[in-house]
Parts: sequence; structure tokens; C-alpha cells
Amino acid sequence: RKIGSEVFSWSDELLEVTIPVTVEEVGYGAFQLCSKLKSVNIYNDIISERQFYNCPELNSELIIPDQVTSIGDYAFCQCTNVSNLVIGKGVKHIGKSAFSSCSLRSVYIPDNVEIVGDGAFKDCTKLQTVTLGESVRSLGFDCFANSGIKSLHLGQEVYSIFGAFRECKSLEKITVDPGNTALKTDGKALYFNTNF
Repeated sequence: RKIGSEVFSWSDELLEVTIPVTVEEVGYGAFQLCSKLKSVNIYNDIISERQFYNCPELNSELIIPDQVTSIGDYAFCQCTNVSNLVIGKGVKHIGKSAFSSCSLRSVYIPDNVEIVGDGAFKDCTKLQTVTLGESVRSLGFDCFANSGIKSLHLGQEVYSIFGAFRECKSLEKITVDPGNTALKTDGKALYFNTNF
């Protein structure tokens, strides 16, 4: 029912991981730094801190299944081969630096996600488009910093974005849901609504 902390870390032989639904807890960094790990199949409901940190050969498509409710800090940080991400409908929280330094090209954060942690997609330099679901309320500091974002849409619930898009030098277009009472845009910059 439990996979211990760092129990498989630094393995250069592990190629595939399947975590069954019966697993209730996965320890810190359980599979981090597995240099040849390519495939992960997740059937439990939580992805823990640094669970797959710096697994550079992980398959280019990463699917977070619907039963997962939380993605831990640094969970897939520096998984540099990951270019396509599908976040399941059950995820409510994306942890700090969870996907930083991945090779993602676009990100859709579904409606159920409420909080995206500090630096969650930082240094994803190939990232060009981001769409946030309607339930996202808070984007952490440096959330998308130093990414290649060209276009951005913010839903009606977003109210906290301090420093989230720092050093996004390619950002060309910003849209905000008309129902958002906290933020407004002129298409090129974001402003806090002083009447909020």
C-alpha cells in the first residue's frame, strides 16, 4: 500500500512503472533520477513530491489520469522529453515546479484545477499557448516564467497572478474572460481592476 521515499531513485535499469490503485502513498522522490525510465502508468490518486523528478527519457506524451487529485511539487520537473501533457479532470492542485523545464508546446489546464503553484511551468521555453480552465483562481509566482508563451487566455475566476508571467518575452496576445472582475487587459498587458 506504500512505496517508500527514494526507493527506486537513481536507477539506470528501470524502464516502466505501473502504480496500482491499491497504492495509498508514494514517498518523496520514489522514482526520481531514473535515467532510462520511459513509461509510467498511474492508477492511484496522488502524485507525490519529486515522484518522477529528472527522468529525461520519459515518453513525450504524459497523461495524468482523471482519478489523480493532486500533482506534487517538482513531480515531473526536468523531464525534458515530455512535450505533450494531458491533465485529468480530477486534478485540483498543481504543485510548485511540477512541470518546470519540460519541453511542452501547449498547456490546457482543465476546469477543475483551482491552484497552480509557484514555477509550475517555469523554463518551459518551447511552450507557446496556455489555456486556463474556468475554476483556476491562483497562479503562483514564476508560474510560467521564462517560457515561450505567445498567447494566453485567463478565465473568470483568476484573481492572483503576481509574477506568474515574468520574462515571457514572446507573449503577444492576452485575453480575459468578460466575467472576470479582478483583471482586465488591453490585449498586450494585464491590469488589476481597481473597481474590484
